[in-house]
Amino acid sequence: MEKMMRYIDMHCDTLGSALAQKTETFLELDRTMVDGLRLQQAEAGAQFFAMFLPQRNDPDWFGLEEMPSAEVLMRKMYDIFCHTMEQYGDRFAAAHNAEELKQNQNEGKISAFLTIENGALIDGKMDKIREIYDLGVRLVTLTWNDDNCLGHCHSQKPEEMSRGLTGFGKEAVRYMQELGILLKCSDREEYLAAQSKERR
Repeated sequence: MEKMMRYIDMHCDTLGSALAQKTETFLELDRTMVDGLRLQQAEAGAQFFAMFLPQRNDPDWFGLEEMPSAEVLMRKMYDIFCHTMEQYGDRFAAAHNAEELKQNQNEGKISAFLTIENGALIDGKMDKIREIYDLGVRLVTLTWNDDNCLGHCHSQKPEEMSRGLTGFGKEAVRYMQELGILLKCSDREEYLAAQSKERR
């Protein structure tokens, strides 16, 4: 019998949706495209779950009365991720590399990779990179709509668009690659993407 290919999706905002809906897990959610039950129904191989950390103070993102710090916001979404892994460990398992992905697949589990969308959380501190790595983060989107300590965001002005990575960002990118953290750049951030490749 021919094996069905199981897909891997590299981004979803499910953790933020779970936070907004005030649920402890992402098993079953309203008004979202991806939750645990849908992943099971689709027989997914793996899903990358983003912890989206906007720089702008807009509590409407998550239906909160006021916007917490990026650190607090990350911890809230991280807790949802962990609770889901604990309560539904027969269906989902955290993965950090290809070996764990294969192991989970052999055990009939959907792999869950943890990511950060917007590297502003790093705040110019190399220790922060190690901290998020130890939490299980294996992909970081460098910027999101605003400049941060890692790099400059896309712009319609060529002189701004060409600024790319900051000095700290170049060192941070090198360190993340050494640890095994994947880097993600927007398709409009050509200079960030090009400079990130040069760090290898």
